Amino acid sequence: MLRSNAEANVGVYFSLSSMNALAYLTARTPVRPRMTRADLRNFLDGLEYYDAGHQRLISSSPEFVLKFQRAAGQARRQLPPTDFAHDDVRTLDPDVLTTALEPLRSLFHRYAAFVLPVGGERYRHALERFARETAMAPGHGILVLIPDIYDERSFGVLEPNDGTAQAVREVDRWPGAVFVLRSGSSAFAPLDEAYGVVSQLSGVFSRKADEPDVLAAADRIIDGVRERRAERTPRRRILHLSDLHFGTDRSAQTQVFLQANVRELVPTIDHLVITGDLFDHPKKRHAQAFKNFSDQLRLLGFERSIVVPENHDQRFFGNSLLGFGKRLRQVADLEWSSLFVDEARHLLFICFDSARTGNLARGTVDGEQLLKVATDLDVEDRDGRFDGWLRIALVHHHPYPYESDNYRERPIIDPQSWIGREEFVGMDQAENFLTWCAARGVSLILHGHKHLPRLIIDKIETQDGYAGITTAACGSSLGANNSQMSFNIVEWSPVSKSWSVDFKLDRGDGQGFRSAYIQAQSVL
Repeated sequence: MLRSNAEANVGVYFSLSSMNALAYLTARTPVRPRMTRADLRNFLDGLEYYDAGHQRLISSSPEFVLKFQRAAGQARRQLPPTDFAHDDVRTLDPDVLTTALEPLRSLFHRYAAFVLPVGGERYRHALERFARETAMAPGHGILVLIPDIYDERSFGVLEPNDGTAQAVREVDRWPGAVFVLRSGSSAFAPLDEAYGVVSQLSGVFSRKADEPDVLAAADRIIDGVRERRAERTPRRRILHLSDLHFGTDRSAQTQVFLQANVRELVPTIDHLVITGDLFDHPKKRHAQAFKNFSDQLRLLGFERSIVVPENHDQRFFGNSLLGFGKRLRQVADLEWSSLFVDEARHLLFICFDSARTGNLARGTVDGEQLLKVATDLDVEDRDGRFDGWLRIALVHHHPYPYESDNYRERPIIDPQSWIGREEFVGMDQAENFLTWCAARGVSLILHGHKHLPRLIIDKIETQDGYAGITTAACGSSLGANNSQMSFNIVEWSPVSKSWSVDFKLDRGDGQGFRSAYIQAQSVL
Protein backbone atom coordinates (compact mmCIF):
# COMPACT_ATOMS: atom_id res chain seq x y z
CA MET A 1 0.00 0.00 0.00
CA LEU A 2 1.12 3.57 -0.71
CA ARG A 3 0.43 4.68 2.87
CA SER A 4 3.12 2.43 4.28
CA ASN A 5 5.81 4.11 2.15
CA ALA A 6 4.71 7.75 2.32
CA GLU A 7 5.34 10.39 4.93
CA ALA A 8 2.89 13.15 5.83
CA ASN A 9 2.18 15.76 3.17
CA VAL A 10 4.88 18.43 3.17
CA GLY A 11 5.59 21.76 1.44
CA VAL A 12 9.00 22.83 0.14
CA TYR A 13 10.01 26.13 -1.47
CA PHE A 14 10.87 25.34 -5.06
CA SER A 15 11.33 26.88 -8.50
CA LEU A 16 10.45 25.84 -12.04
CA SER A 17 14.17 26.03 -12.83
CA SER A 18 14.74 23.10 -10.44
CA MET A 19 12.52 20.64 -12.30
CA ASN A 20 15.56 18.64 -13.41
CA ALA A 21 16.37 17.94 -9.79
CA LEU A 22 12.78 16.83 -9.21
CA ALA A 23 12.96 14.44 -12.18
CA TYR A 24 15.99 12.74 -10.66
CA LEU A 25 14.73 12.75 -7.08
CA THR A 26 11.38 11.20 -7.91
CA ALA A 27 11.87 8.89 -10.90
CA ARG A 28 11.69 5.14 -10.39
CA THR A 29 14.51 4.78 -12.91
CA PRO A 30 16.95 7.65 -12.30
CA VAL A 31 17.59 10.01 -15.21
CA ARG A 32 20.76 12.04 -15.65
CA PRO A 33 19.66 15.60 -14.82
CA ARG A 34 21.04 18.83 -16.32
CA MET A 35 21.16 21.88 -14.07
CA THR A 36 23.34 24.92 -13.65
CA ARG A 37 25.08 25.30 -10.32
CA ALA A 38 23.05 28.46 -9.67
CA ASP A 39 19.76 26.58 -10.08
CA LEU A 40 20.93 23.75 -7.82
CA ARG A 41 22.11 26.21 -5.18
CA ASN A 42 18.72 27.94 -5.18
CA PHE A 43 16.98 24.57 -4.88
CA LEU A 44 19.07 23.54 -1.87
CA ASP A 45 18.55 26.96 -0.27
CA GLY A 46 14.82 26.33 -0.35
CA LEU A 47 15.27 23.10 1.56
CA GLU A 48 17.95 24.02 4.04
CA TYR A 49 17.44 27.62 5.13
CA TYR A 50 14.87 30.03 6.50
CA ASP A 51 14.31 33.17 4.43
CA ALA A 52 13.99 36.37 6.49
CA GLY A 53 12.52 34.37 9.33
CA HIS A 54 9.83 32.70 7.31
CA GLN A 55 9.50 28.96 7.08
CA ARG A 56 10.44 27.39 3.75
CA LEU A 57 9.49 23.83 4.73
CA ILE A 58 5.94 23.18 5.90
CA SER A 59 4.54 19.93 7.25
CA SER A 60 2.40 18.53 10.02
CA SER A 61 5.55 16.54 10.92
CA PRO A 62 8.38 18.81 12.24
CA GLU A 63 10.64 15.77 12.44
CA PHE A 64 10.36 15.22 8.70
CA VAL A 65 11.17 18.90 8.02
CA LEU A 66 14.43 18.41 9.91
CA LYS A 67 15.26 15.37 7.74
CA PHE A 68 14.94 17.50 4.60
CA GLN A 69 17.17 20.23 6.01
CA ARG A 70 19.90 17.78 7.02
CA ALA A 71 19.83 16.04 3.61
CA ALA A 72 20.03 19.40 1.79
CA GLY A 73 23.03 20.44 3.87
CA GLN A 74 24.76 17.16 3.06
CA ALA A 75 24.05 17.71 -0.64
CA ARG A 76 25.49 21.22 -0.55
CA ARG A 77 28.77 19.92 0.86
CA GLN A 78 29.12 17.66 -2.20
CA LEU A 79 29.14 20.59 -4.66
CA PRO A 80 32.30 21.91 -6.33
CA PRO A 81 33.47 25.45 -5.48
CA THR A 82 31.43 28.37 -6.77
CA ASP A 83 32.43 29.81 -10.15
CA PHE A 84 30.66 33.16 -10.23
CA ALA A 85 31.54 33.81 -13.89
CA HIS A 86 29.86 30.64 -15.19
CA ASP A 87 27.38 29.34 -12.56
CA ASP A 88 24.38 30.69 -14.50
CA VAL A 89 25.55 29.39 -17.91
CA ARG A 90 27.35 26.06 -17.61
CA THR A 91 25.62 22.92 -16.48
CA LEU A 92 27.08 20.69 -13.79
CA ASP A 93 28.62 17.35 -14.67
CA PRO A 94 25.74 14.83 -14.33
CA ASP A 95 27.85 12.54 -12.12
CA VAL A 96 28.60 15.42 -9.74
CA LEU A 97 24.93 16.38 -9.71
CA THR A 98 23.59 12.89 -9.00
CA THR A 99 26.13 12.37 -6.22
CA ALA A 100 25.14 15.66 -4.58
CA LEU A 101 21.41 14.87 -4.77
CA GLU A 102 21.61 11.28 -3.55
CA PRO A 103 20.99 12.13 0.16
CA LEU A 104 17.65 13.69 -0.84
CA ARG A 105 16.49 10.98 -3.21
CA SER A 106 15.24 8.56 -0.58
CA LEU A 107 13.13 11.32 1.01
CA PHE A 108 11.53 12.51 -2.25
CA HIS A 109 10.96 8.98 -3.46
CA ARG A 110 8.48 8.39 -0.63
CA TYR A 111 5.98 10.67 -2.39
CA ALA A 112 3.78 9.73 -5.31
CA ALA A 113 2.65 13.21 -6.43
CA PHE A 114 4.30 16.61 -6.57
CA VAL A 115 2.44 19.90 -6.94
CA LEU A 116 4.14 23.14 -8.00
CA PRO A 117 1.99 26.32 -7.95
CA VAL A 118 3.13 28.90 -10.52
CA GLY A 119 2.33 32.59 -10.91
CA GLY A 120 3.60 36.15 -10.71
CA GLU A 121 3.78 38.61 -7.83
CA ARG A 122 0.12 39.62 -8.13
CA TYR A 123 -0.87 36.02 -7.34
CA ARG A 124 1.47 35.54 -4.37
CA HIS A 125 -1.17 35.29 -1.64
CA ALA A 126 -3.45 32.96 -3.62
CA LEU A 127 -0.54 30.66 -4.48
CA GLU A 128 0.84 30.52 -0.95
CA ARG A 129 -2.63 29.81 0.45
CA PHE A 130 -3.11 26.95 -2.01
CA ALA A 131 0.36 25.55 -1.23
CA ARG A 132 -0.06 25.73 2.55
CA GLU A 133 -3.53 24.20 2.51
CA THR A 134 -2.20 21.31 0.43
CA ALA A 135 0.89 20.84 2.58
CA MET A 136 -1.02 20.90 5.89
CA ALA A 137 -3.93 18.76 4.73
CA PRO A 138 -4.27 15.37 6.45
CA GLY A 139 -3.09 12.45 4.37
CA HIS A 140 -0.04 11.06 2.70
CA GLY A 141 1.68 10.93 -0.66
CA ILE A 142 1.68 14.59 -1.81
CA LEU A 143 4.65 16.95 -1.70
CA VAL A 144 3.63 20.51 -2.59
CA LEU A 145 6.43 22.72 -3.84
CA ILE A 146 5.70 26.13 -2.34
CA PRO A 147 6.34 28.60 -5.14
CA ASP A 148 9.02 31.11 -5.79
CA ILE A 149 7.38 34.07 -7.54
CA TYR A 150 8.20 34.47 -11.24
CA ASP A 151 8.58 37.48 -13.48
CA GLU A 152 5.76 36.96 -15.95
CA ARG A 153 7.59 39.01 -18.56
CA SER A 154 10.61 36.70 -18.84
CA PHE A 155 11.56 33.29 -17.46
CA GLY A 156 12.91 29.98 -18.71
CA VAL A 157 13.29 26.33 -17.72
CA LEU A 158 15.99 23.83 -18.68
CA GLU A 159 14.73 20.45 -19.96
CA PRO A 160 11.11 20.85 -18.81
CA ASN A 161 8.62 18.02 -18.45
CA ASP A 162 5.30 18.28 -20.32
CA GLY A 163 3.45 19.97 -17.49
CA THR A 164 6.17 22.54 -16.86
CA ALA A 165 6.44 23.36 -20.56
CA GLN A 166 2.66 23.86 -20.65
CA ALA A 167 2.82 26.22 -17.67
CA VAL A 168 5.55 28.28 -19.34
CA ARG A 169 3.60 28.52 -22.59
CA GLU A 170 0.31 29.41 -20.88
CA VAL A 171 1.44 32.35 -18.77
CA ASP A 172 -1.86 34.11 -19.59
CA ARG A 173 -3.70 31.32 -17.70
CA TRP A 174 -1.78 31.84 -14.46
CA PRO A 175 -2.12 31.35 -11.55
CA GLY A 176 -2.05 27.59 -11.74
CA ALA A 177 -0.18 24.47 -10.69
CA VAL A 178 2.01 21.84 -12.31
CA PHE A 179 1.27 18.26 -11.23
CA VAL A 180 4.02 15.63 -11.56
CA LEU A 181 3.60 11.95 -10.66
CA ARG A 182 6.35 9.53 -9.76
CA SER A 183 5.57 7.74 -13.03
CA GLY A 184 6.70 10.86 -14.92
CA SER A 185 3.20 11.90 -16.02
CA SER A 186 2.65 15.66 -15.68
CA ALA A 187 0.12 18.38 -16.51
CA PHE A 188 -0.67 22.04 -15.85
CA ALA A 189 -4.04 23.29 -14.52
CA PRO A 190 -5.33 26.77 -13.60
CA LEU A 191 -5.65 27.33 -9.86
CA ASP A 192 -9.42 26.93 -9.66
CA GLU A 193 -9.10 23.51 -11.28
CA ALA A 194 -5.98 22.63 -9.27
CA TYR A 195 -7.90 22.48 -5.96
CA GLY A 196 -10.10 19.76 -7.42
CA VAL A 197 -7.12 17.80 -8.74
CA VAL A 198 -5.49 17.83 -5.29
CA SER A 199 -8.74 16.57 -3.77
CA GLN A 200 -8.94 13.73 -6.31
CA LEU A 201 -5.33 12.69 -5.73
CA SER A 202 -5.76 12.78 -1.95
CA GLY A 203 -8.79 10.51 -2.29
CA VAL A 204 -6.82 8.05 -4.43
CA PHE A 205 -3.86 7.94 -2.04
CA SER A 206 -6.12 7.23 0.95
CA ARG A 207 -7.45 4.03 -0.63
CA LYS A 208 -6.55 0.71 0.90
CA ALA A 209 -5.25 -0.76 -2.32
CA ASP A 210 -2.01 -2.06 -3.77
CA GLU A 211 0.46 0.63 -4.80
CA PRO A 212 0.36 -0.16 -8.59
CA ASP A 213 -3.43 0.27 -8.60
CA VAL A 214 -3.20 3.54 -6.67
CA LEU A 215 -0.54 4.97 -9.00
CA ALA A 216 -2.49 3.90 -12.09
CA ALA A 217 -5.56 5.74 -10.77
CA ALA A 218 -3.44 8.85 -10.15
CA ASP A 219 -2.14 8.64 -13.73
CA ARG A 220 -5.70 8.64 -15.04
CA ILE A 221 -6.44 11.84 -13.11
CA ILE A 222 -3.42 13.62 -14.61
CA ASP A 223 -4.25 12.29 -18.08
CA GLY A 224 -7.68 13.88 -17.70
CA VAL A 225 -6.12 17.23 -16.77
CA ARG A 226 -3.84 17.09 -19.82
CA GLU A 227 -6.73 16.22 -22.15
CA ARG A 228 -8.79 19.15 -20.87
CA ARG A 229 -5.86 21.50 -21.48
CA ALA A 230 -5.55 20.26 -25.07
CA GLU A 231 -9.18 21.21 -25.74
CA ARG A 232 -8.53 24.89 -24.95
CA THR A 233 -7.91 27.44 -27.72
CA PRO A 234 -4.42 26.74 -29.12
CA ARG A 235 -1.72 29.35 -29.39
CA ARG A 236 -0.38 30.53 -32.72
CA ARG A 237 2.57 28.25 -33.40
CA ILE A 238 5.65 28.62 -35.59
CA LEU A 239 7.98 25.75 -36.49
CA HIS A 240 11.56 26.98 -36.93
CA LEU A 241 14.00 24.90 -39.00
CA SER A 242 17.48 25.85 -40.17
CA ASP A 243 20.69 24.69 -41.88
CA LEU A 244 19.25 21.77 -43.83
CA HIS A 245 22.25 21.52 -46.22
CA PHE A 246 20.47 19.46 -48.86
CA GLY A 247 22.83 17.72 -51.23
CA THR A 248 24.86 16.08 -48.46
CA ASP A 249 24.75 12.42 -47.50
CA ARG A 250 23.67 13.40 -43.98
CA SER A 251 20.58 15.28 -45.17
CA ALA A 252 19.50 12.31 -47.29
CA GLN A 253 19.89 10.06 -44.24
CA THR A 254 17.94 12.19 -41.74
CA GLN A 255 15.20 13.99 -43.68
CA VAL A 256 12.56 11.25 -43.31
CA PHE A 257 13.29 11.03 -39.55
CA LEU A 258 12.69 14.79 -39.21
CA GLN A 259 9.50 14.63 -41.27
CA ALA A 260 8.18 11.75 -39.16
CA ASN A 261 8.81 13.72 -35.97
CA VAL A 262 7.20 16.98 -37.14
CA ARG A 263 4.24 15.31 -38.86
CA GLU A 264 2.19 15.21 -35.64
CA LEU A 265 2.69 18.97 -35.28
CA VAL A 266 1.00 19.77 -38.59
CA PRO A 267 -2.50 20.48 -37.21
CA THR A 268 -1.10 22.93 -34.64
CA ILE A 269 1.44 24.83 -36.78
CA ASP A 270 0.47 28.16 -38.36
CA HIS A 271 3.80 28.94 -40.05
CA LEU A 272 6.99 27.13 -41.01
CA VAL A 273 10.17 29.25 -41.19
CA ILE A 274 13.61 28.14 -42.38
CA THR A 275 16.55 30.43 -41.64
CA GLY A 276 18.95 29.64 -44.44
CA ASP A 277 21.50 27.15 -45.73
CA LEU A 278 18.70 25.33 -47.46
CA PHE A 279 21.23 23.46 -49.63
CA ASP A 280 24.94 22.81 -49.31
CA HIS A 281 26.11 24.33 -52.59
CA PRO A 282 24.32 26.58 -55.11
CA LYS A 283 23.86 23.67 -57.51
CA LYS A 284 20.69 22.67 -59.33
CA ARG A 285 20.81 19.15 -57.86
CA HIS A 286 21.06 20.48 -54.29
CA ALA A 287 18.31 23.05 -54.85
CA GLN A 288 16.06 20.33 -56.28
CA ALA A 289 16.61 18.17 -53.18
CA PHE A 290 15.41 21.06 -51.02
CA LYS A 291 12.40 21.64 -53.29
CA ASN A 292 11.46 17.96 -52.98
CA PHE A 293 11.67 18.24 -49.19
CA SER A 294 9.59 21.41 -49.20
CA ASP A 295 6.96 19.78 -51.40
CA GLN A 296 6.82 16.77 -49.07
CA LEU A 297 6.19 19.08 -46.10
CA ARG A 298 3.31 20.68 -48.02
CA LEU A 299 1.89 17.23 -48.71
CA LEU A 300 2.01 16.58 -44.96
CA GLY A 301 -0.12 19.68 -44.47
CA PHE A 302 2.33 22.53 -43.82
CA GLU A 303 1.65 25.78 -45.62
CA ARG A 304 4.29 27.44 -47.77
CA SER A 305 7.56 27.93 -45.94
CA ILE A 306 8.91 31.38 -45.06
CA VAL A 307 12.59 31.18 -45.98
CA VAL A 308 15.67 33.39 -46.01
CA PRO A 309 18.58 32.39 -48.30
CA GLU A 310 22.12 32.30 -46.95
CA ASN A 311 25.78 31.70 -47.58
CA HIS A 312 25.64 28.03 -48.63
CA ASP A 313 22.66 28.82 -50.86
CA GLN A 314 24.70 31.32 -52.90
CA ARG A 315 28.41 30.59 -52.22
CA PHE A 316 30.32 27.41 -53.05
CA PHE A 317 31.35 25.71 -49.77
CA GLY A 318 29.55 28.63 -48.10
CA ASN A 319 32.50 30.94 -48.76
CA SER A 320 33.36 33.77 -51.12
CA LEU A 321 36.13 36.36 -51.33
CA LEU A 322 35.56 39.79 -52.88
CA GLY A 323 32.52 38.40 -54.66
CA PHE A 324 34.29 35.41 -56.18
CA GLY A 325 32.65 32.05 -55.48
CA LYS A 326 29.10 33.41 -55.55
CA ARG A 327 26.32 31.97 -57.69
CA LEU A 328 22.82 33.40 -57.42
CA ARG A 329 20.94 31.30 -59.95
CA GLN A 330 19.41 28.91 -57.39
CA VAL A 331 18.64 31.67 -54.88
CA ALA A 332 16.70 33.55 -57.55
CA ASP A 333 14.26 30.64 -57.75
CA LEU A 334 13.39 30.82 -54.05
CA GLU A 335 10.13 32.50 -53.08
CA TRP A 336 10.99 35.01 -50.40
CA SER A 337 10.43 38.69 -49.59
CA SER A 338 11.41 41.15 -46.90
CA LEU A 339 8.00 41.08 -45.16
CA PHE A 340 5.41 38.41 -44.44
CA VAL A 341 2.24 39.76 -42.83
CA ASP A 342 -0.27 37.55 -40.99
CA GLU A 343 -3.21 39.84 -40.33
CA ALA A 344 -5.38 37.21 -38.63
CA ARG A 345 -2.74 36.10 -36.12
CA HIS A 346 -1.04 39.48 -35.50
CA LEU A 347 2.33 38.17 -36.66
CA LEU A 348 4.90 40.09 -38.69
CA PHE A 349 7.98 38.36 -40.14
CA ILE A 350 10.82 40.68 -41.23
CA CYS A 351 13.28 38.81 -43.45
CA PHE A 352 16.95 39.56 -44.18
CA ASP A 353 19.61 38.13 -46.50
CA SER A 354 22.77 38.35 -44.39
CA ALA A 355 24.85 36.57 -47.04
CA ARG A 356 24.33 39.28 -49.68
CA THR A 357 27.67 40.78 -48.66
CA GLY A 358 30.60 39.45 -46.65
CA ASN A 359 33.79 37.47 -47.22
CA LEU A 360 34.51 33.83 -46.37
CA ALA A 361 31.47 32.56 -44.41
CA ARG A 362 30.80 35.90 -42.74
CA GLY A 363 27.64 37.90 -43.32
CA THR A 364 26.27 41.43 -43.09
CA VAL A 365 22.94 43.18 -43.05
CA ASP A 366 24.21 46.49 -44.37
CA GLY A 367 22.67 49.94 -44.26
CA GLU A 368 21.28 49.67 -47.76
CA GLN A 369 19.29 46.52 -46.90
CA LEU A 370 18.11 47.96 -43.58
CA LEU A 371 16.81 51.06 -45.36
CA LYS A 372 15.01 48.99 -47.99
CA VAL A 373 13.32 46.80 -45.38
CA ALA A 374 12.42 49.87 -43.31
CA THR A 375 10.78 51.42 -46.38
CA ASP A 376 8.77 48.26 -47.03
CA LEU A 377 7.74 48.20 -43.37
CA ASP A 378 6.62 51.84 -43.30
CA VAL A 379 4.59 51.41 -46.47
CA GLU A 380 2.76 48.40 -44.99
CA ASP A 381 2.36 49.75 -41.45
CA ARG A 382 -0.56 52.04 -42.24
CA ASP A 383 -1.96 53.84 -39.18
CA GLY A 384 0.13 51.69 -36.84
CA ARG A 385 -1.72 48.48 -37.68
CA PHE A 386 1.27 46.41 -36.50
CA ASP A 387 1.10 47.86 -32.97
CA GLY A 388 0.93 45.06 -30.40
CA TRP A 389 1.88 42.41 -32.96
CA LEU A 390 4.73 39.97 -32.44
CA ARG A 391 7.49 41.16 -34.77
CA ILE A 392 9.99 38.44 -35.64
CA ALA A 393 13.22 39.05 -37.56
CA LEU A 394 14.48 36.12 -39.65
CA VAL A 395 18.18 36.10 -40.49
CA HIS A 396 20.84 33.45 -40.96
CA HIS A 397 24.02 34.79 -39.34
CA HIS A 398 24.24 35.18 -35.57
CA PRO A 399 24.21 38.80 -34.33
CA TYR A 400 26.00 37.79 -31.10
CA PRO A 401 29.40 36.05 -31.23
CA TYR A 402 29.57 32.56 -29.75
CA GLU A 403 31.54 33.15 -26.55
CA SER A 404 31.79 30.75 -23.62
CA ASP A 405 31.39 33.48 -20.96
CA ASN A 406 28.52 35.53 -22.40
CA TYR A 407 26.42 36.51 -19.38
CA ARG A 408 23.32 36.87 -21.60
CA GLU A 409 23.49 33.17 -22.51
CA ARG A 410 21.00 30.51 -21.42
CA PRO A 411 22.38 26.96 -20.96
CA ILE A 412 20.80 24.99 -23.83
CA ILE A 413 24.12 23.41 -24.82
CA ASP A 414 27.20 23.88 -22.64
CA PRO A 415 29.22 26.72 -24.30
CA GLN A 416 32.42 24.79 -23.57
CA SER A 417 31.45 22.57 -26.52
CA TRP A 418 31.54 25.44 -29.01
CA ILE A 419 34.28 25.24 -31.63
CA GLY A 420 35.25 27.22 -34.72
CA ARG A 421 36.93 30.50 -35.57
CA GLU A 422 34.40 33.26 -35.00
CA GLU A 423 36.30 35.68 -37.24
CA PHE A 424 35.54 33.49 -40.26
CA VAL A 425 31.80 32.98 -39.70
CA GLY A 426 30.34 35.89 -37.70
CA MET A 427 28.14 38.87 -38.61
CA ASP A 428 29.68 42.23 -39.50
CA GLN A 429 27.90 45.40 -38.34
CA ALA A 430 25.88 43.28 -35.89
CA GLU A 431 25.35 46.20 -33.49
CA ASN A 432 23.66 48.23 -36.24
CA PHE A 433 21.37 45.29 -37.02
CA LEU A 434 20.40 44.81 -33.36
CA THR A 435 19.77 48.53 -32.84
CA TRP A 436 17.58 48.62 -35.96
CA CYS A 437 15.56 45.64 -34.71
CA ALA A 438 15.09 47.23 -31.28
CA ALA A 439 14.01 50.55 -32.77
CA ARG A 440 11.53 48.75 -35.04
CA GLY A 441 9.84 46.85 -32.21
CA VAL A 442 11.29 43.42 -32.99
CA SER A 443 10.92 41.20 -29.91
CA LEU A 444 12.38 37.97 -31.31
CA ILE A 445 15.22 37.23 -33.74
CA LEU A 446 15.39 33.72 -35.21
CA HIS A 447 18.62 32.60 -36.86
CA GLY A 448 20.83 29.61 -37.64
CA HIS A 449 24.31 29.28 -39.21
CA LYS A 450 26.43 27.80 -36.41
CA HIS A 451 24.52 24.46 -36.11
CA LEU A 452 24.14 25.09 -32.36
CA PRO A 453 20.86 25.96 -30.61
CA ARG A 454 21.21 29.07 -28.56
CA LEU A 455 19.27 31.66 -26.54
CA ILE A 456 20.36 35.23 -25.81
CA ILE A 457 18.24 37.70 -23.80
CA ASP A 458 19.36 41.31 -24.04
CA LYS A 459 18.30 44.92 -23.75
CA ILE A 460 19.27 47.23 -26.61
CA GLU A 461 19.58 51.00 -26.23
CA THR A 462 17.54 53.05 -28.70
CA GLN A 463 16.68 56.73 -29.03
CA ASP A 464 13.60 56.11 -26.89
CA GLY A 465 15.32 54.10 -24.13
CA TYR A 466 15.95 50.36 -23.84
CA ALA A 467 14.10 47.61 -25.67
CA GLY A 468 14.20 43.91 -24.83
CA ILE A 469 15.16 41.46 -27.58
CA THR A 470 15.46 37.68 -27.44
CA THR A 471 17.63 35.93 -30.02
CA ALA A 472 16.93 32.23 -30.59
CA ALA A 473 19.14 30.05 -32.77
CA CYS A 474 18.07 26.76 -34.28
CA GLY A 475 20.79 24.18 -34.78
CA SER A 476 20.94 22.08 -37.94
CA SER A 477 17.51 20.48 -38.33
CA LEU A 478 19.00 17.61 -40.35
CA GLY A 479 22.15 17.26 -38.24
CA ALA A 480 24.69 18.67 -40.70
CA ASN A 481 28.29 17.71 -39.91
CA ASN A 482 26.92 15.11 -37.47
CA SER A 483 25.58 17.75 -35.11
CA GLN A 484 22.47 17.21 -32.99
CA MET A 485 19.26 17.51 -34.99
CA SER A 486 17.28 20.52 -33.88
CA PHE A 487 14.09 22.50 -34.35
CA ASN A 488 12.32 25.21 -32.35
CA ILE A 489 8.64 25.87 -31.70
CA VAL A 490 7.50 29.45 -31.09
CA GLU A 491 4.06 30.00 -29.56
CA TRP A 492 2.30 33.38 -29.58
CA SER A 493 -0.82 34.56 -27.74
CA PRO A 494 -2.29 37.68 -29.41
CA VAL A 495 -4.56 38.19 -26.38
CA SER A 496 -1.91 38.30 -23.63
CA LYS A 497 0.88 39.53 -25.96
CA SER A 498 3.11 36.74 -24.64
CA TRP A 499 5.19 34.19 -26.51
CA SER A 500 7.50 31.27 -25.82
CA VAL A 501 10.22 29.40 -27.68
CA ASP A 502 10.78 25.68 -27.07
CA PHE A 503 14.13 24.19 -28.18
CA LYS A 504 13.84 20.58 -29.37
CA LEU A 505 16.94 18.40 -29.73
CA ASP A 506 17.77 14.88 -30.89
CA ARG A 507 21.22 13.55 -30.08
CA GLY A 508 21.68 12.67 -33.73
CA ASP A 509 21.13 8.94 -33.38
CA GLY A 510 17.34 8.87 -33.55
CA GLN A 511 16.54 8.57 -29.83
CA GLY A 512 13.85 11.20 -30.32
CA PHE A 513 13.44 14.95 -29.92
CA ARG A 514 13.19 16.33 -26.38
CA SER A 515 12.65 19.80 -24.94
CA ALA A 516 16.09 21.09 -24.03
CA TYR A 517 14.92 24.53 -22.86
CA ILE A 518 11.78 26.67 -22.97
CA GLN A 519 11.74 30.46 -22.59
CA ALA A 520 8.68 32.69 -22.12
CA GLN A 521 8.55 36.43 -22.85
CA SER A 522 6.00 39.22 -23.06
CA VAL A 523 5.89 41.90 -25.75
CA LEU A 524 4.61 44.50 -23.29
